[in-house]
Amino acid sequence: EFHGDKDVTNMVAKVRRRMQEAEGVFDFFEVDTENMERARLGAALGLEEYADYVGPIEVVEIAGKGRGVVASENITRGTLLLCDRALVVVESGSSAITLAIDEKRKRMNTESQIRSISELLQRMKGDDGFAQRVYNLYAGGVEKPSLDGKGTLPLDHLFVQSAVYFNAFDPQMVPRVADPPVVPRGGKKTEMTGLWSRASMFNHSCVPNTTRNTAGQSMMIFANTDIRAGDEVTVAYCPPEFPLAKRTQVCEQFGFRCTCHLCEYQRNTTSENIELRGQLLEQWEEEVLPQLNSPTTAIEPFLLFLDKFNATYAPNSPYEYEKVEILNIIG
Repeated sequence: EFHGDKDVTNMVAKVRRRMQEAEGVFDFFEVDTENMERARLGAALGLEEYADYVGPIEVVEIAGKGRGVVASENITRGTLLLCDRALVVVESGSSAITLAIDEKRKRMNTESQIRSISELLQRMKGDDGFAQRVYNLYAGGVEKPSLDGKGTLPLDHLFVQSAVYFNAFDPQMVPRVADPPVVPRGGKKTEMTGLWSRASMFNHSCVPNTTRNTAGQSMMIFANTDIRAGDEVTVAYCPPEFPLAKRTQVCEQFGFRCTCHLCEYQRNTTSENIELRGQLLEQWEEEVLPQLNSPTTAIEPFLLFLDKFNATYAPNSPYEYEKVEILNIIG
């Protein structure tokens, strides 16, 4: 210790941790502990920042997709691939701002998108390095601006708006480490939405080979299976348990058609089974699930419902994501 000075000692320890993290060495028990304490105190945003780290991956051009991420070496399951601090993180449900028009796509921006755009533009003023990170993002065909006559990057609201639309992560898609949704002073539940520049380089698959979560304002991405050198590394833009039609709609909003194994398998499933499965999911939400609140509810009706649901799949189907919530509750 530094002559008994706890503040200096703690600061030095933190610097050492950041240096280790930059080499990919993280104390995940400590990460969990910090996030649980932040959740207990009701801290709105993660104050703890972790060092940026890029593991055995690289950004390359992928035929038919544009930029994407591939493994630069053989990767074993559980490997940390990325720790990326957010360009911006905002809360939804905590502001008087609600909607604004996105003129290019003829749609309404959400509150969190509006706040993200505003905060990004503020930070980009006078900081060309930060602005360049934003302008390196995909923006759906909107060209990034060039240096002006003074050699600085101008603020381009349309580009930033498009970059947020195509790259910001929906809070329901990024579970936080031991850190439940925040409840601010007014008692209204909020969620976090963020923009991570490196994490935005990953392409989508409904059956991704990674898992991601956030700690503080950093996103961490791990391999959930072994990945061979040169193979593409993917994340899911929407939950695989979403029905095919809903997943297709999400992908179309981003301008592509998903051809992963799950989508192709389900496209080859009979339309009658898909329609029946959708009807059963609605029945589950509206009729079956509410019965769980009754202490006298028997298990037999749920097992009969599950039998009906199973019948909508082909024998030995490898993809039955829609059953995940049902099995978790019944099991």
